[in-house]
Order: sequence, then C-alpha cells, then structure tokens
Amino acid sequence: MTLVNETDLAIVAFYGSTGAENSWDENLLTNGALAAGSSVEVEFADHSGYCLFDLRAVFEDGAEIVTEDVNVCDWKEFYYRP
Repeated sequence: MTLVNETDLAIVAFYGSTGAENSWDENLLTNGALAAGSSVEVEFADHSGYCLFDLRAVFEDGAEIVTEDVNVCDWKEFYYRP
C-alpha cells in the first residue's frame, strides 16, 4: 500500500495493528519520517492473511490520527489530507 502525506506536517511514525491485538506493532516508516507532500510504500507483513488493520499516524507536532478497520488488502493508496 502507498501511504500518501498531503498534509503540511511530516509523519514521524506510522503503525498498523489488527483488531485482535492490544498494542501497535513496529513503526512501518523504516526509512525515517514521511515529509509533507511525499509518499512511501508500506507493507503489512504479519503473514496471517488478515486484511483489517487499525492505522495510526503520528505527526511532527505530536498529533495522532487513528483510523480503524482499514482493509489493507483492497486499498492501493491511503491518504492523509488536511
């Protein structure tokens, strides 16, 4: 899936977690922050075949956005917009 940051702030961390988990997995931004206006490929490689994930983006100002039940098997791109 391509993560697209159309906001004015960098995304400093991005997490995905299945609904069955009670914690966030590792930061999927393995090459550092995702600058404003940029995109990056992210992979949800838990090898379970599970498609529904909760997504959490942490921005450089400390703000967080959590989006629940995103089907990462069907979505090709996921956008964060102002």
